[in-house]
Amino acid sequence: MTESDFNELTAAVAERIAQLARNSGVVIKHTLNGTAVKLEFADGQRILISPDILTRKIWLAAGSVGMEYSYSGERWLAQQDGSELYAKFAELLHQVIHSNPLNTRPGKLLAASHSASLVFTEPDENSHPLKKIAVLGLLAGLGYAGFQHFSAMTPHETSLVAESALSKCDATFPANGASYIFPAAPIQQGNPDNTDITLQNDHGHSFLASFTAPKTVIPYLSVWVQSGQSTHVGLPAGQYDMLLSLGNSWCNLHSGFLGGERIKLNTTLNVLAQQPLQLIAQSAGVSATDFQIIIKSSAPPAEPPPFRFIGNGVMEIRQHTTGHYHIAGAVNGTPLTFMIDTGASLTSLSTETAQSAGIRDCKPATFNTANGTVTGCTALAAQLTIGGYQLQNVNIAVMPNMAVNLLGMNVLNNFDMTQNNGVMHLSHR
Repeated sequence: MTESDFNELTAAVAERIAQLARNSGVVIKHTLNGTAVKLEFADGQRILISPDILTRKIWLAAGSVGMEYSYSGERWLAQQDGSELYAKFAELLHQVIHSNPLNTRPGKLLAASHSASLVFTEPDENSHPLKKIAVLGLLAGLGYAGFQHFSAMTPHETSLVAESALSKCDATFPANGASYIFPAAPIQQGNPDNTDITLQNDHGHSFLASFTAPKTVIPYLSVWVQSGQSTHVGLPAGQYDMLLSLGNSWCNLHSGFLGGERIKLNTTLNVLAQQPLQLIAQSAGVSATDFQIIIKSSAPPAEPPPFRFIGNGVMEIRQHTTGHYHIAGAVNGTPLTFMIDTGASLTSLSTETAQSAGIRDCKPATFNTANGTVTGCTALAAQLTIGGYQLQNVNIAVMPNMAVNLLGMNVLNNFDMTQNNGVMHLSHR
């Protein structure tokens, strides 16, 4: 879907939402920011519909509900529960109207007001080699108390928020590592089964980090991380989205900043049981919102699967006119020809052959060859076949500029090898 297609679709969504709100017959304040819609009710409740041009998705939020919708088959469907956007909006609209008598006052949708255009920015590809972060200028309104304040609010709106929150806001910033677990969050503080998450702030600004339910902005836990310091939190195994909040007008760990900027990590965190993660926030530019997040796992590397050898019989190989012995084989089902090389400790493939065979997760390595030192990588081939023999989980080397693939001693050591009058015999040892 092109950006133009997405903008056209979201403009239609904004108009349809406005029409549904008009049909309710009650007084609702309607604010249009680009194609993002904010509906405000008499008691201060809000429903927000916010397009994300980076992911081509739409966020729908109200109170503690936050849903992400993707366009599929001419409908906007939620990833979480498959609900349809307009049906869910109608359900939330009904709930908000009937949750407070103030909201049932007959009237009409107030004329739409237009705020500054909603801008989505994506870091430059070259300056963010590890993790991309999207700065969402309107993310403040996506559905929970910690991020209820639009960054595009008018001064009058901001002052109303500040006045209502003043009695509950703290006078100073919290201590580094101070955290808040939201009600109903599936997190139990001090649970020994929690996975340790280290947050290290190497950025020039302190921030509030919030872990939310995946694909939503429903908050689970918020923690304050001082610039130049680090802290730890414990999370049960599962998936989480992560938001960073920065600003000047601090309220508290529950509500975060009044206004300011919100930054959304552009990937879902997969937290595995007893496999600690380290999240390192670094500056990626001159702006306070230029972030990159480096994610490191301190889990021990998994043990490779065991080597297996299957087959029998004797293979007869005739010497080539070059004096070498060549044998047909395959790696991961991809046919190739090996040259037998008793001087090679590892079976070696060219870069092109490895790519064709689907070799992945290749770890950088340096090799000493007859032609000098070569930089390549090592990987595990799930299956290697020669003749009537099949070897599983075989260590291989992958090197550039190889004219021929080499069958090395890590495979040949499994065979008895004899050579006589230009004929080589290989049989299972």
